[in-house]
Amino acid sequence: MSKNLRNLLLICGIFPLTFSVTNTTTLTSKIEHTSKASILNYDSSLGIFKDLNKDEVKSYYNNLNSKTGIKGDEFLTELQNIIKDGHTKVSNSLAWSSDWKLFTLLDRDYENDPLTNEEISSQIWKKDDIKIIPLYTDKTTFKKSSKSVDREHIWPKSRGFKFANSSSESGDEQPYAATDMHNLRMGESKNNQNGHSNYPFGNVINKSSIETTQIKSTYTNEVTGYLGLNENGVKVYEPRDEDKGDIARSLFYMAARYHNYIDASSFQPALKLVNFSSKDKPTETINAIDTKDSPATYGNLQTLLEWNILDPVNEFEIHRNNLVYNAVQHNRNPFIDYPSWADVAFGNKTLDLNQENGVATSDPYILTHDSKRKYYLNDVIKPSDFKLAYYDSKGNKTELDTSSTLVKMFYIDEENNEIFIKDEYKLSKVGSFKIKFTYFKDNVIYTAYCDIEVKELNLKEKVLNFYEQNKIIILISASILILVIIIVLTLIKKNKYKKGKQNKKNSAPKRKK
Repeated sequence: MSKNLRNLLLICGIFPLTFSVTNTTTLTSKIEHTSKASILNYDSSLGIFKDLNKDEVKSYYNNLNSKTGIKGDEFLTELQNIIKDGHTKVSNSLAWSSDWKLFTLLDRDYENDPLTNEEISSQIWKKDDIKIIPLYTDKTTFKKSSKSVDREHIWPKSRGFKFANSSSESGDEQPYAATDMHNLRMGESKNNQNGHSNYPFGNVINKSSIETTQIKSTYTNEVTGYLGLNENGVKVYEPRDEDKGDIARSLFYMAARYHNYIDASSFQPALKLVNFSSKDKPTETINAIDTKDSPATYGNLQTLLEWNILDPVNEFEIHRNNLVYNAVQHNRNPFIDYPSWADVAFGNKTLDLNQENGVATSDPYILTHDSKRKYYLNDVIKPSDFKLAYYDSKGNKTELDTSSTLVKMFYIDEENNEIFIKDEYKLSKVGSFKIKFTYFKDNVIYTAYCDIEVKELNLKEKVLNFYEQNKIIILISASILILVIIIVLTLIKKNKYKKGKQNKKNSAPKRKK
């Protein structure tokens, strides 16, 4: 880090608002994967079922050894050259075979349904009555007669790899992108057809909204997905947390393997991950030939980068990646081997294969602020209240446009949950609050945390705050008071009625005897 940056950090420390900074979004929690026993086995005698060790995986990317410091499009181009070389196309007949041959190999739950000695010696795996790990639902048992799983294209065919006049997916020969096994998974049918379909992936903001469709698993009848609007007003599909990382890394692979257009007839189009806005048409069909001059887009990139952190690589993914490499199409998913490469391909990190995670350790960007505004309860918190900037390794300052819709703001609650703030948010009490900013610019996610101290309330907010803290007692007291008033009024009315009746009796003329 340069002397200017060290001084900058020291200066930032005296401001009332402080920022901790990373180039990629840091999430407050991760989905932890636990297993009873490891399914990874580096025994070479297992043949096609074996896993590679770290040195063997690293050697697959030997051509990157001299490319330290590259990132973005240059890195994606280099990756494409590696993973397309030796990529054996999967024919339609093999991808759509009635015995689900490839899927029973790749999506098997090897932890709970391990290989038998016969399978290892024959190198032929069973294809029916096996335990599987499909997308969108819990582990289950697969039988060929079952109709509860589909062959799921994670990157939908309609977004870049279709014939203009294709009659059926099995009738026309569609190798490479359309039958790429790094993009094809067994998937629970309702979530596939009614949920994902060809919608982009994303986080549904209001899961209880009437505009949100809850998708239930055929197997468990539990809600396992949501189809609704994200924070940008785009209709998206959100799967379970434990599927999010798998999906993100599959889509990263597709954007690398098909980064530059090669040929439409062999289904090697150009694909690109983006962030859709409400003005885009994310479900519009794009044929392979249409990507020659402009790549087919899919999303949402920023969310996928977050999912890559939220749901880390597990043993199932690693083993599946090795099986695809050993037994099916003989290329690898780089983002399973090196998950941090997502920040090199789509963020601002740089490549360094000498590092264990494949990413250079230096970070040339710093986020800071120059706002001195004091916050009280009655102030509305908005991104425009802050002036954010980043500094490069030479100390050059570039201000970020906080009025842009690219700035996202979150409130971090007491349980470390991130609550997205679409328009504005009012702090609810005196105390310390943490606000998170994310700014997306040129495929880089800048993240900053701002600590705000609220020390006083105005009279109006004191009343509102007192009401919020004592709402139940106030409502019960008010209910009792209303009940007492009703009883009193009833008694008064009853008493008046008796008196009126008595007066009427007394005023009546007496009868003569």
